[in-house]
Amino acid sequence: MKEILSRFLHKNHVDAQNIKYIIREEGLTKIYLADNRIIETYHTIKSLRELLSEDEFLNVGKGLLLSASYIADIDHGIYTMTDGRSFHGRKRNFSEHAHNKAMLVSKRETQAVSDFPTEYAILDKMPIPFAILEVTELSDRNFPEFYFRYCNNEFLNYHNCSMEDILNKSHLEFFGFAMTHLLAAFADIAFNGGSRIIHNYREDNHRDCTMHCFQLRENYCAVAVVSWEYK
Repeated sequence: MKEILSRFLHKNHVDAQNIKYIIREEGLTKIYLADNRIIETYHTIKSLRELLSEDEFLNVGKGLLLSASYIADIDHGIYTMTDGRSFHGRKRNFSEHAHNKAMLVSKRETQAVSDFPTEYAILDKMPIPFAILEVTELSDRNFPEFYFRYCNNEFLNYHNCSMEDILNKSHLEFFGFAMTHLLAAFADIAFNGGSRIIHNYREDNHRDCTMHCFQLRENYCAVAVVSWEYK
């Protein structure tokens, strides 16, 4: 059966990445695609599910299979798709919908972080040390932490490190406790917005610097080192 279904999808130029949702209607299974085509078949949704990733396609109700990539929002069991269409999930299983929403948010946050090096590649050769920090909520240490999600070449030179040494590392992994006094300022910017000029002196390397920090997006603080000198 899988081989027959695979041939059917290939013949109709249906790729899993282009499927928005699959609905059982009027005795037919209808596959709605991102290019606005609708493919109709007598094959069941259950048989199609066996070909599709469980992580990418959610079976939220009878005769209803939604692509996670095309879900815009989940609110009280109502799934709104990127094309504006809405579907009601199972009415007696709100914990499932809450789980699906949490999974969707986590997946998008992970994807956003992994896209940073590509998204900001235009800044790689900017002659000013620049980095993007993701600031987390209070940890078990009772203070926020930040992770380096993007660093340009000049920032690596500034800290005399490689990309492998710093990217996706926390401040504790990279600095130890040397930068904890800046956490409150970074967190305030990342969570509440705005911009700030921060002056910092590190006793371990006797370097005095001035940083222009601003909220790049919610929970993220961008840092540009605009001047520094050794004392």
